[in-house]
Amino acid sequence: MVFEKGINLVDNNVFKSDYQKAWFKSNGIEGFQAEYFNNPKLEGSPVLVRSEDEINFRWGDGEQIADSIIARNFSIRWTSVFTPEISGEYTFSVMGDDWCRLFIDGEKKAEAGTRGAYYTFRAEKGKSHKVTIEYSQKADNAEVKFDMGYFEQASPATIASCVKDADAIIFVGGISAKLEGEEMPVEIDGFKGGDRTNIGLPKIQTELMKALKSTGKPIVFVNMSGSAIGFEWEAQNIPAIIQAWYGGQAGGTAIADVLFGDYNPAGRLPVTFYKSVSDLPDFEDYSMENRTYRYFKGEPLYPFGYGLSYTSFTYDNLEMPDTLMANSNLNINVDVSDTGAIDGDEVVQLYVTNKSTGYRSPICALKGFQRIHLKTGETKKVSFNLCSSDLSVIDSQGKVVQVEGELIISVGGGQPTSQFINEKKILHKEMIVNSL
Repeated sequence: MVFEKGINLVDNNVFKSDYQKAWFKSNGIEGFQAEYFNNPKLEGSPVLVRSEDEINFRWGDGEQIADSIIARNFSIRWTSVFTPEISGEYTFSVMGDDWCRLFIDGEKKAEAGTRGAYYTFRAEKGKSHKVTIEYSQKADNAEVKFDMGYFEQASPATIASCVKDADAIIFVGGISAKLEGEEMPVEIDGFKGGDRTNIGLPKIQTELMKALKSTGKPIVFVNMSGSAIGFEWEAQNIPAIIQAWYGGQAGGTAIADVLFGDYNPAGRLPVTFYKSVSDLPDFEDYSMENRTYRYFKGEPLYPFGYGLSYTSFTYDNLEMPDTLMANSNLNINVDVSDTGAIDGDEVVQLYVTNKSTGYRSPICALKGFQRIHLKTGETKKVSFNLCSSDLSVIDSQGKVVQVEGELIISVGGGQPTSQFINEKKILHKEMIVNSL
């Protein structure tokens, strides 16, 4: 297995680590002297002093660091003496959540949050410099890292050449919570103040995947994001895509389980993935017209409720009445079968479409879902019970009303799109609601 840091999220100016542990010493010992404080301001006397080989830590909120300190409302100061054995330019990298500061010979050279910061300077062989890193965390998870290395302009063609002999290529990309969030100091292409100005995957990532595709090797694209991404080229050209969102500490293991077939995926999209912002109305248009799966009239990249499995499922015997009196409950049954080669989970989804209404109503609306496990060859009957409000619409006064007329009930593994209907992954049936 070969790992190659290809690019950053939005550019190809890649920091390459070249950490030289022996060049950092504190009191004659390799590494740093660490002073831990039981407050976020480095105030008073440290409650813990110890030597540490390097600065690269992650702690959960409130995790016990030592007998005298936990990872909440605390701060740390590391000190060391940097003495290079070769003259040249060196880049120091710092990252800290909540914040981290780098001092060289008593002067602050960089300050960073989770996005990280860098400082490049020239150092002469044998000449020592005092290095200090200050870190503070108030609440939530704690993370801090110091590194040394250099910047390199990564070329998609060069990266592709490095992995061309692999049996398969796994590209992990997407965006980051360091780019999208609330009132963030981010002003780069595609992002402004934590808001996204477009929904496309950063162009540099698509360029790299095009170079990887040219190797002729199968590619898996693992997309990490907290929101929908428009990756139309990838959807058409990459044979496998995993929407991994922002995984927790076991996220890597979970993705590996899916990639190597140790887990049969059964996730379903909780939002619509559009192709482009050009498919959507103005951001300040709050009417919901042509927005979300309920009102979007175009063709999405991936619809709300979409998701694949390593097995296949079919639906049969949709049971429901042809007519229903208003304000009555509706009972629905359907048979679901695992027709593939392995066991798996299916998410059975039920959508309602009101056709006979004078009010604006959704194209379809999810009114129920059940996640079921089926062994290969097994069939289960799945039942839904809808009340009158599930079959109603909202009138112009904002009131819930049930109107008489035609309803379409759709049950299956996704929205009632033509693709799912043609593939027999969804069944639908019309019924009439009569007034009392």
